[in-house]
Amino acid sequence: MDINTEKQIAKLYASGATYFRIWEETGVSASTASAMIKRKYPALTKLKAMAKKQAFDAGVQKITSKHDVDSVDASCMYSEMKQRFENKRQAAKVRGIPFTVQFEDLSFPPICPVLGIKLDYFSLNCRDDAYPTFDRKDNNLPYTPENTVVISWRANRIKNNGTAEEHALIAKYMRGPQD
Repeated sequence: MDINTEKQIAKLYASGATYFRIWEETGVSASTASAMIKRKYPALTKLKAMAKKQAFDAGVQKITSKHDVDSVDASCMYSEMKQRFENKRQAAKVRGIPFTVQFEDLSFPPICPVLGIKLDYFSLNCRDDAYPTFDRKDNNLPYTPENTVVISWRANRIKNNGTAEEHALIAKYMRGPQD
């Protein structure tokens, strides 16, 4: 590996890039990049670990302040949502949908902002009505900080692929004839 590639990898790593992104941009495998960074830039590895810990602690604090949970539950919740977020990022990439929102950009409300039901961040059933999901407000737009919210699976399922106008027509139909 040449020196320019090593510098590019170190710069990407320092900016918070995942090993997957480093591989995409440089063609260097995650294991090779990781070994090079640990060998040539040990201080960078320690700084990144400290930054991750600070971000984790801040995320846990944010969750603890919004939800009626202790710090252990908040830690589990943060880790689970972070993993779900990364899964959503990969799924969007496979589907060719741009994904620029960062995990830290999102708010994790205790109540679904659409239906008003309590979100169950500890549910293992992704088909549970109260299961939190990442939703694009406008499905024609990419996952951006302005277009991505956390809502219940039920709200996301109802919204699925209908337009606001179609949903208004369905609501009118469900209310029945107005005398």
